[in-house]
Amino acid sequence: MKSKPISTIVIITMLAMLVSCSAGRGDTSFAPPPSISKEQVWQLTEVMGKAVGRTSEAVTLTFNPQTVTLKGKAYCNTYSADYHMGVEDGRLSDGQSLYTFSVSSVGSTSVQCPDVEMNALSRYLSLLAKATHIGINDTGTAIVIYQKGKPLLSFELL
Repeated sequence: MKSKPISTIVIITMLAMLVSCSAGRGDTSFAPPPSISKEQVWQLTEVMGKAVGRTSEAVTLTFNPQTVTLKGKAYCNTYSADYHMGVEDGRLSDGQSLYTFSVSSVGSTSVQCPDVEMNALSRYLSLLAKATHIGINDTGTAIVIYQKGKPLLSFELL
């Protein structure tokens, strides 16, 4: 008789593990906004509110909603990360739709660039990893990545 409660606990634990495993990558219960629902290339335009110059070494960002990953080019390196985007979390005064957003498992290649570019790459990846929200303008042509209401990185659709 005492084995019955233990078997019930084991079954409940296994079911909980199964449910938690199915809620990870590839979760399609939330459809991302159209501007992020397909692989499009975004170009970095601002860092912490300061404009960045447009050069041949532009920093880019591409979302892949099927694998819930992002990737891009940053100076002479490439990078990738996992991301999570939640449901709409309000609208900003400029009309942006705001969504919860986080980035994890950030990695990059390690091609040696000039020191100034290596420092910029390090700063960029650090800011990307601090994301808490993402804002998308009404036309779907600009996004801003925020940390608790503070704009970190701004991008325009190429």
